[in-house]
Amino acid sequence: MTEAEIQKACIELLCWAGWLVIRCNSGRTKNLPWVSWYDRSGKRHPKGVSDLLAIKGRILAIECKAPGEELRPDQRDFLREAMEHGAMPLVIEDVKDLESYL
Repeated sequence: MTEAEIQKACIELLCWAGWLVIRCNSGRTKNLPWVSWYDRSGKRHPKGVSDLLAIKGRILAIECKAPGEELRPDQRDFLREAMEHGAMPLVIEDVKDLESYL
């Protein structure tokens, strides 16, 4: 499966299970990031936000990857920061991994 197909399957599963799902897009348009995150020092990071944030009594930070793809350093940084703030970081290569977690 491609990353986009994995992401779509995760969105469908999460919505079916009653989660609020936010799809983040860190891509750029006209040199402006669509999504940024800020660390505790207030430093802005224009890249690295997880593909999906899901909320249902807890927060999941979900990075979808095609099998064998590696996390970029900025994605790893975001997942670490999200975990330090109470979110559960997940790297999903197959929607079955998410099904097992839920």
